[in-house]
Amino acid sequence: MTIQDLKQTITNLDEADFFDLFGWVCGDEYDRRKAAPAVEKARAEDAKELWETHPELKPQFATEVEPETSIDQLVAKVAAWAKPTSRATAYPPAALVSHEGKLWRNRRLGQNAKTPGEIFSGWQDVTRDFLRDEPINTEGEDAPGLITEPDEPTEPDASDEPVEPAPTVPEWREGELITKGTTRLYNGALYVAQRLHTTRDDRRPDTATDYWTKL
Repeated sequence: MTIQDLKQTITNLDEADFFDLFGWVCGDEYDRRKAAPAVEKARAEDAKELWETHPELKPQFATEVEPETSIDQLVAKVAAWAKPTSRATAYPPAALVSHEGKLWRNRRLGQNAKTPGEIFSGWQDVTRDFLRDEPINTEGEDAPGLITEPDEPTEPDASDEPVEPAPTVPEWREGELITKGTTRLYNGALYVAQRLHTTRDDRRPDTATDYWTKL
């Protein structure tokens, strides 16, 4: 059913059924959706505690991987996705797995038992994030893009104006799942995340030094 089909169905409801539906959407369903992130996070924490006593239940996954020049090399370094048989074997937030020749990251705030690649699965294809165009040459000449010292010393830049961070870095916002090493702009400054967390008001980059470091 599409959104338009749903709208048409609601339009055809009589007054009593409409207000019953309206009360459910604005009451029970609104409360459920509002509480869902906290519930999912709590379930993920429960699973971590269970894995400590029953490590055989913990699924195989990575959180980071060294970049490679080919997809085959990259996929071979990461555990393949396996269909969870219960909540205890579902994948945690930010888990990295391989599936059908690609790398996938769990972007849900809680555990994920869905199949990577399916619609609304919560898995994001991050294969390109871990591919580099060519091998890095570490012998002889400098590697491409490596900045080296100039032959002659130069005068330091006397400008007091702040350096503008790269415009491609997204702005910090609340409610986003952040993995370690992620960069975000905040009030014109560039910050790097120090740990996996979900952004919120008391974890702003300029004050939450346990979560962010200014570059």
